[in-house]
Amino acid sequence: MASQDIINISDSESDTEKFGSNNKNADRKVFGVDGSNIEGHNRLDIARNIDNKENQDYINPPIASNSDVPRVTINMGHEQDKTDTSEVDRPKPFLALLDRAAMEKERLARIARKAGGMRPKRKREPDESDIDVVQVDDTMIEDTVDSDEFELSKRSKMETANNMKFPLGVVKKTAVAGYDRKGDDITIDEILEADHLRMAMLSAFQIDYNWILEKVDPSRTKLSFVIHNPSDRQDPNIYKKLPFRVCVPRNSGGCMHSKLQILVFDKFVRVCIPSANLEAYDWGETGIIENIVYVQDFERKARSDQIVESEFADQLICFMRHQGVFDDIIELLKNGVVWRNTENVRFVHSIAGSYTLSTNPTFTGLFSLATSVRSLIGINNKINGRIRMDYLASSVGSLTSTYLTNLYKAASGEVSTAGYRAPSISFPAIVNRFRLYFPSHETIVLSKGGKDTAGVICFQESYWSKPGFPREIMFDAQSARNGCQMHSKMLLVRIDNPINNIAGYAYVGSANISESAWGKLNANVNEPKIHVRNWECGVLLPVSTPVVNTRYTSSDSTKWTVDDVFRKSSIPVPFKVSENLRYKSTTVPWFFKQMIQRFQL
Repeated sequence: MASQDIINISDSESDTEKFGSNNKNADRKVFGVDGSNIEGHNRLDIARNIDNKENQDYINPPIASNSDVPRVTINMGHEQDKTDTSEVDRPKPFLALLDRAAMEKERLARIARKAGGMRPKRKREPDESDIDVVQVDDTMIEDTVDSDEFELSKRSKMETANNMKFPLGVVKKTAVAGYDRKGDDITIDEILEADHLRMAMLSAFQIDYNWILEKVDPSRTKLSFVIHNPSDRQDPNIYKKLPFRVCVPRNSGGCMHSKLQILVFDKFVRVCIPSANLEAYDWGETGIIENIVYVQDFERKARSDQIVESEFADQLICFMRHQGVFDDIIELLKNGVVWRNTENVRFVHSIAGSYTLSTNPTFTGLFSLATSVRSLIGINNKINGRIRMDYLASSVGSLTSTYLTNLYKAASGEVSTAGYRAPSISFPAIVNRFRLYFPSHETIVLSKGGKDTAGVICFQESYWSKPGFPREIMFDAQSARNGCQMHSKMLLVRIDNPINNIAGYAYVGSANISESAWGKLNANVNEPKIHVRNWECGVLLPVSTPVVNTRYTSSDSTKWTVDDVFRKSSIPVPFKVSENLRYKSTTVPWFFKQMIQRFQL
């Protein structure tokens, strides 16, 4: 096969800035243009048999029968196999009473009699997938034979499927196999609810298509992906033969690093913004690493006059339009969704490209963050006072004191380019107000997965060794789940003097701490510009003062800790916070090269 007929999908996530394109030793998944996995067994044939007509209705796609496409169920190893031969061989004399076909026939007959002899119409005959498996014992025989209760159970499940589970929005940690679930975590299956999912737009830097197709049946759900394109020189037509729609945003020298899921159900749309890629590893199924996710449900419009103004929705749609997401999805979000309960959430984005700030003064990157801070808090100027920042990152760029000062200003709501040129805030003034959490070499080595599983945690030794690198802000990132690695990205901000009853706010999303993620600002010219290399997205959420459970009064708010402000709120803090975790002179960060050394000959 010619080299131009191969799509290489790297398994190593980081900004291109961090390790460039010369990582020849990283694992790769290799797909041909027809979707075939050249290097081994693949399951993309699940989707290849679908009739991918150009004019299919992606908003309300038809539900195909199970006979149209083969459905493959794969035991991932972390769940107990439901087929137990000892149970199969055990005699169950009452099973003869559970003739599902006869029960369904009798139920329809009863309904027909009540309706005056008219038999209700069915789109297709029921098969095994339509019937819930009910475990019974001998004491339940009489109740089970009467299928009225069975029908009520099915109806209840259908009603549950149409109910929104997250109407107010929630931040959750990803569940991790081997760790206890405490109510503050969530699995990918709980987000997808694949049995009821009509359409899905999924985006990530790394995508395991086989894994997704094991979870989402493409005969029921229309799939679209927004993916990273390694180079604008690559022919976009190479993706056209894949068995699903693919959107490839422009490459501006970085990567399509944003993670965003638009999940369409019959009665609502779910917006999910995780830090996780679309892989079993990132979603905790291998028991190694954790991520963070924001998820919120929105009612689909029943009437065209259901109009709710939403800054969150405006910025979400703006971001997706710039990515080139398909028109039918944009139309659904623009005119088919009721954007309630977004008053206290802002969509923050980085849109790859170069922008003149005189024409786009509050557009994206650092300025998207700054504008969102102002809007969320309800102020017309930057915060009058100072803030304290705790940034959890899984990748660190080539940091300078100037860049960190600009990030601090953006988190304070500074939107004026003159404000970035002004010396009103210098790095020495904020160095004790800025904590950057990144794991040490020792933390990774002692983690459950060890050093051979930390390929998505990236920092180059050359950055650390560069004169002027701000080592004094570094803290060891250790998960609250002992031994678990972290791929989460969070910015926690505490305000010295609460404003409009807001004590702080949190960013949750895909952006690490780098100029690639937030933009490189050139404010010292007649026509200031910002250059953003990556596509990133996240949300900004407030923490109200009444939520703060602290030993200090509001007048002592400068003493509030991360625990005081956030741990008692609805925003989970996945990492340990302690002065004891500050890097010592002997502490060495985890370097990316220590991961790839195992690939070298």
